[in-house]
Amino acid sequence: MGDLGNMQKCDAMLGGTMQKKLHEHIKQKIDRLNQSSTQHCQFSSQKNDHLLQDIINDILVFSEMTSSSDVHIEPEKNNIRIRLRIDGVLSEQFRLPKFIQEQLCSKLKILANLNITQTRLPQDGKWIVESKNSARIHIRISTCPTIYGEKIVLRLLHDTALFLTLNDLGMAENELGNLKKNTVIS
Repeated sequence: MGDLGNMQKCDAMLGGTMQKKLHEHIKQKIDRLNQSSTQHCQFSSQKNDHLLQDIINDILVFSEMTSSSDVHIEPEKNNIRIRLRIDGVLSEQFRLPKFIQEQLCSKLKILANLNITQTRLPQDGKWIVESKNSARIHIRISTCPTIYGEKIVLRLLHDTALFLTLNDLGMAENELGNLKKNTVIS
């Protein structure tokens, strides 16, 4: 996925330009998928398969750049909505064409070693992505059947996440004292 820490620093210095360009780049790939669907009845060509894999990778990189904690892949009647949880708020980022839904679900399930034939029961799994700077991102996946297909939620957990001590929580001294006095820490 690249050196994401450095990408975030560079992007902050450029006022979010890289983030905007990646967002546009993903939208262009989605447009190419839409064009290929009008030209072909089947979504099975190797070219489209690589394009779908690129879109998945780009969405994960975009999620990392925006410090997203979740990626929600939600099937709707006519398309697939991609929403990201950024600073606790879910916001729609992309809409994918409906015809790639099965392939998208299958690719994500394969990454997490889930049963790709099981679509009527919820499933949970995980996999780890490593960037060039050896930062590891644990991705937890949950699938849930809906009337329009399987909804998938990816939870992004970073190895480099900030761990806070009790003193770092910003509690008032008396509250912190009460908490420490009434809590057994082993």
